[in-house]
Amino acid sequence: MPFQVEYYSRAETDLEKLRDPQEAVRIIDETASVLSANPFPKPPQKKRIQGVSYPLFRLRVDTAKDSYRVFYIFKQATVTVLRVIKKKDADRVIRTLR
Repeated sequence: MPFQVEYYSRAETDLEKLRDPQEAVRIIDETASVLSANPFPKPPQKKRIQGVSYPLFRLRVDTAKDSYRVFYIFKQATVTVLRVIKKKDADRVIRTLR
């Protein structure tokens, strides 16, 4: 059963801010293909974030230039992408999502 992948407005803004549009396309493609097939975490590519009051998951997407983290939630048959950020900013963003 394929799952529907939606992007929160903040995630769309994160993708628009990327300097290289090809990186944004690669992130979108990989996110859609991986999460629509199976949104449930299996490390190391997907992981459930601990210490958050609701089920929050992280998907790792590596591009030629950088490594990104895609934070998402799963509800019924819909995966909602909350943020798309660089790896170095991941800890700061997790604190704001708590």
